[in-house]
Amino acid sequence: MRFIDKLTSDAAQSYKLLTDDGSQFNFSLRYRPAIQCWTFDLTWKNYTVNGIRLVNSINLLRQWHDIFPFGLVITSTDILEPQYIDDFTSGRIKVYVLNATEILDIENRLFI
Repeated sequence: MRFIDKLTSDAAQSYKLLTDDGSQFNFSLRYRPAIQCWTFDLTWKNYTVNGIRLVNSINLLRQWHDIFPFGLVITSTDILEPQYIDDFTSGRIKVYVLNATEILDIENRLFI
C-alpha cells in the first residue's frame, strides 16, 4: 500500500499518480460543502469514473476490478466517513493506492 501524502484541504485538487507498473492515473478530489462530503474522479488509460463519493473502504475501486489493476483504500481514525474540508491535512482520513498483489491478498483474506 502506498500512502498518498500530497492531499491538502483545497476544495478542488488533482494529481497524477503512479501505479506499480509505472503507468499513471489522474485522481481528482472535490469537496462538496452542501452535503459535507468528498467526491473523486479517476482516469486511467481510456476509462474514467466521475463523481464517486469518497467513503471508508478496503478497496473503493472493487466494482471496477476488471478495469483497474490497482485499488484505493480509505481509512479513518474514527468511524465517520470523509466529510470535513481538513480531513486529509488533519490526518483523520488517509488514502492509499493498492497494487494487484495487495488486492488479491485482501480479497483472499475476506472472501475465502
